[in-house]
Amino acid sequence: MVKHICVLVALVALSGTALAENWVEISTSADKKIKQYLDIDSIDRNLGSVEVHRLLDYPQAREINGKRYTSQRSHLEFDCAARSMRQIRLDWYAATMGKGEMLAGEPDSDWQIDSFDEFTLPLWKIACEGLKLSR
Repeated sequence: MVKHICVLVALVALSGTALAENWVEISTSADKKIKQYLDIDSIDRNLGSVEVHRLLDYPQAREINGKRYTSQRSHLEFDCAARSMRQIRLDWYAATMGKGEMLAGEPDSDWQIDSFDEFTLPLWKIACEGLKLSR
C-alpha cells in the first residue's frame, strides 16, 4: 500500500512539472495592445528545428465563433536553415494568460517561408539565432 502511494505521489509530481509554464514577456505590439510571451521551458531544439510555445495576451476581448477571448496560445516550429515556420497548434482562451475555457482551436498549418511579422520575428531570433532573453 505504501509503495502504491509513493508511486502515485511521484507521478503527480512529475505531471505537475511537465505542465509547469515559465512565461516571459518578449515583445509588445507597436500599438501596445498585444503582449507576447514565450514559455522558455518549452524551447526544444532538435537538428536545426526548434519548437516553442508562445502566448498572445489582449487587454481587450476579441471575438471568435461568437465567443469572446483575451488570449491565444500557439505551439510553433521553426526550421532555422530554411527560415521557415509552421503552426503545430493554436488555441483561443476566454481568460488572460491562456487560462479559462478554451473556446476554439486550430491544428497544424503548412510551412511558411521567410514570412515573419512583429511577433514571429522575435521568436525566430530567440529560437534560431540564440538571442538571449532578459528577465
